[in-house]
Amino acid sequence: VALPSTGLCNQDVTIRPSTGVGGEDTSTRDVGPWFPNTPGSGNSNTCNGGNDNYWNTGGVPRAATDSCASNHAGVDLANGTASAVGVSGLGTVLWRFN
Repeated sequence: VALPSTGLCNQDVTIRPSTGVGGEDTSTRDVGPWFPNTPGSGNSNTCNGGNDNYWNTGGVPRAATDSCASNHAGVDLANGTASAVGVSGLGTVLWRFN
């Protein structure tokens, strides 16, 4: 998985489908999805945002509600992890640190 905050690589995470049944244990391997895209990274999105530690505040990801966000995602799943929890494309999952 990728979470929108630096310093989380190799943190163990459990991903579950929104039904709460089944799941996949994995780890954080990347940083993203960023809120929103950082200007200067080869895109035309002029919005700017840094780390989004939404899980520390009990809030929702800024990317889920902000009009600047490109995909409205708060967590990014690798294809194999998404398949294991039954998500195809954009979807809703439950996740937690282990």
